[in-house]
This record gives sequence, C-alpha cells and structure tokens, in this order.
Amino acid sequence: MYQPRTDLAVEAHELATKGRDGAIDGIIYKEENLNGFSMTRVEILTDKASELTGKPCGKYLTLHTGTPWNESSDSLIRASKALSVLIGELTDNRITTDKPILVAGLGNVTITADAIGPRALEHVIVTRHIKTDSPSLFTDLGLFDVAALSPGVLSQTGVETTEIIKSLVDRIKPSLVIAIDSLASKSLDRLVTTVQLSDTGIAPGSGMGNRRSLLNESTLGVPVISIGIPTVVDAGALAFDLLEKYCARTSRPEYIDEILSSSDESLQYFVTPKDTDLIISCLAKVIGYGINLAFHKSLEYEEMVSIAN
Repeated sequence: MYQPRTDLAVEAHELATKGRDGAIDGIIYKEENLNGFSMTRVEILTDKASELTGKPCGKYLTLHTGTPWNESSDSLIRASKALSVLIGELTDNRITTDKPILVAGLGNVTITADAIGPRALEHVIVTRHIKTDSPSLFTDLGLFDVAALSPGVLSQTGVETTEIIKSLVDRIKPSLVIAIDSLASKSLDRLVTTVQLSDTGIAPGSGMGNRRSLLNESTLGVPVISIGIPTVVDAGALAFDLLEKYCARTSRPEYIDEILSSSDESLQYFVTPKDTDLIISCLAKVIGYGINLAFHKSLEYEEMVSIAN
C-alpha cells in the first residue's frame, strides 16, 4: 500500500492511526490553544510507537500559524511570541548561562523552498562576539550567548553538514544546538502554515528528499532541538491527498493504490506555493524573532526587531 511521504509527526500519527480503533499505546496526542493559535502535541514514548509512526521517540510540537504573510503585522508578532514559548519549553531545562547555544540554519540558500534555515539566521541576534569583546555591554543588555552558522549543503562545500556542525560544537562547546530546516508535508492544508519543533534532532535535507547524516544528541554530543516548516509537498503525497478525498466520496479507496502504483517518474517532483519568496521571507522572521524572544528575554519586541533587522 502506498504511504505518502511526510516529515511532520502530526501527519505520521494520522497515517498510523488510520483504520485503527482507539489510540496507539505509547503516544500522547493533544490539541491545545497557544496565544490564539492551535497547537498539536505528539509525544512518542515507546519503541513500538516509534516503529508505527516512523518517528524517533521524543516530543513534537506543531504550531498552526496560518498565513501571516497575508495578514496584519500583529499576526507575525503573535506567531513569533507563540513560537518562543514552545522553544522555551524544549530548551529551558537544557541550557546553562555559562555556555552558548548554536543556531544552525540548514539548507541551500539558492533554492527558495530550501532556504528557510539560512534566511531565518538573518533575523537571529548573535551575541557570542559581544560577550567576548565587550562583556560589560553584554551583561548590561541582558543578552544570552548565541552563535549561528549556515553550513550550506554538500554540493556547495563537499563536506557533510553534520561534520561541519560537529567540528564547531567541539570548538565552542554549546549547551545545545537549534537546527532550522525545510520539511515536507503530505497535505496542502499544512504546507507553509505550520511550524514543527522537536527535541529529537533532524536529518538535514530530508524535506527536499536528500536525507543526510542525522543531527541529534548521539552524533553531536549535545541536545539538538529542531525547528522546521513544510515548504514542499511531494508530488506523490499530493496525489495521494487529492485522490483520498475523491475516493472517500466515491467509496472506492482501492483506486488510490491502483493509480499510484502505476505511476513512477511522474511522481518524483516537489510542489511549492507560487508566492514562495514572500512566504519564506515572512516565516524566516517568525523563526528568527521566536528564537530571539526565547533567549534575549530582556529585549522588548520592538527593540528586538530593530536589532535583528
């Protein structure tokens, strides 16, 4: 049976529970409200639940931000603040004030749909150099020790992303790494309208179908928090989504497998919104501002924006 491709735990949970009576043992699933946005919490607790969903054990928080690029500036502000709350939930018990955090913007900045990581770094306030060069100013401003890196992709550097980040981790010894990357969704409804945070790490390039070595605590030696936005839908997953809705109306679900099993290269494409440039520009701010608000707590929103930009 065809299984649509997705990087989102909330969608993996939907696929795993489809056709089952009751919940899956070893999974906590909750829908909550945060700052006016809906948020879905998926916690995978057992190896069996991990096998069923295809996701590592850990916590996955999906914030449904809607379309802030089409709305007032207040929507972007609220989304950033809501995201900062979730970042705080995943990082507060993992950071120490005597060590920096390292923010890694993964992806290829020359491909818009894969550029959310590098573009988000443009709005992250980095301070490690200030702490080193002007410690009194660093203390007076109440800043947190933040470093950032955009490692590029293998085709640009000839070096695996994990190797680059691991070498920097060994050098500056952060308390944790925050990895930002593009993801893939199986549904148009969640395309660029959700942000997934996880404490399980990430596989660079997975969203664009070019999965590389894992970035997680096992490979880096420090906790890894991932922040991802689904910027593409795999053509096969999109076809599955549309066919599933159609077949549900015609009561012929077997058509899905018949059609998709006869397709091969025609499904080896990715679909992204036509206004991707505008969307990525807005969502990069949401992520960057969210990180700033989570760590530079002494800054007011307006101050943070003026510095970050």
